[in-house]
Amino acid sequence: MFFVFLAFSFLYYRFVKICLHSCSFHFYDFYFFSYLINLAKPDTIDERAINKGANMSIFKRHENLNLAINSAKAIGINVINIDSHIIESGKRHIILGVIWQIIAIFLFDHMKVQFFPGLISLLRDGETLEDLMKLTPEQLLMRWINFQLERVICYIFLSGFFLNFFPSF
Repeated sequence: MFFVFLAFSFLYYRFVKICLHSCSFHFYDFYFFSYLINLAKPDTIDERAINKGANMSIFKRHENLNLAINSAKAIGINVINIDSHIIESGKRHIILGVIWQIIAIFLFDHMKVQFFPGLISLLRDGETLEDLMKLTPEQLLMRWINFQLERVICYIFLSGFFLNFFPSF
């Protein structure tokens, strides 16, 4: 449950409030992209490098978008065949895919046993807290999902994040 809470709190407090409070928000001027990237990995984009203003030329907008795309690559987001023209044209599926990756990076960076003491319940027999702290966030999430499935006496367990739910008969 805490992962769902994290995701929704991130989306509401970061995304919805920005969109509601900035009436002159235009996605193609890209300040929002850089803001999300800086939330996921602080100080990735220097605020001084971003072109700001009400009537920016197309060249400054593309410069901003290229800065965001290069910064997204630097923090580990897959932006293959994505350039400033695609984002400016407003292809929603591509933009949402990039935003989803930024949110996933933010959540996985903040998913640690130190922040959530309830994760101790995920310890298996013979396992120490140090072993649990060595797990990657993806492994920790997978263990939490399997723990929840086991609690409801479900015979399907997750072995990866792709289409591989397998019955455990």
